Amino acid sequence: MGKWAKWTGIAALIAIAVYLRVDALEDPNYWYDEAITSLRVAGHTEQEVAAFATAHPTFAMGELEQFVTVSRSTGFGDTLHSLTTEDPSILLRTT
Repeated sequence: MGKWAKWTGIAALIAIAVYLRVDALEDPNYWYDEAITSLRVAGHTEQEVAAFATAHPTFAMGELEQFVTVSRSTGFGDTLHSLTTEDPSILLRTT
């Protein structure tokens, strides 16, 4: 394999990787811990999400976005409440 073909292949792989990364930025994919962190920051609790899912047996995944998006309807007090009721050990951590 020639030098030109090698560098063309590397450039093509990099271009594909960049395209796939940029394309995926539009739809955020959360790991469990990231979703819970976003939920807490937005001032919601896991219990609220469970109640929503129970009340709506079928729903679009986009409807869950309300629980991980910071809005004017919740504030710091809601975030603190979420932490103290569902993960009180976080307030005791020193590291």
